[in-house]
Amino acid sequence: MPASWREPNECLWDAPGDFITQVPLKEIYISSFQDLHVELDHVAGFFRGILGIDDIDWRDVISELEELKRQATIRGEGVRQLYGILFERSPTRESGKREMR
Repeated sequence: MPASWREPNECLWDAPGDFITQVPLKEIYISSFQDLHVELDHVAGFFRGILGIDDIDWRDVISELEELKRQATIRGEGVRQLYGILFERSPTRESGKREMR
């Protein structure tokens, strides 16, 4: 992916590397700066704490699945990974379950 400036709301910190609806910064950082001896926690603190960039949640997964369907680019392994994330991060409170429907 070529470097470009993005708004924080167009990014996620921890998301699959092949995510297309938002930029997965952690994966890009790890692959681009693997030779630097900078603690990932410090970088995460900047992106998550200062810029307010979140990790992937169930809403992001739904948006990604909808976009993959729209583009007709659904890939088996990628979809399995997204459903795994959806299962792990789905809302557990009753109010969240109503919102998900």
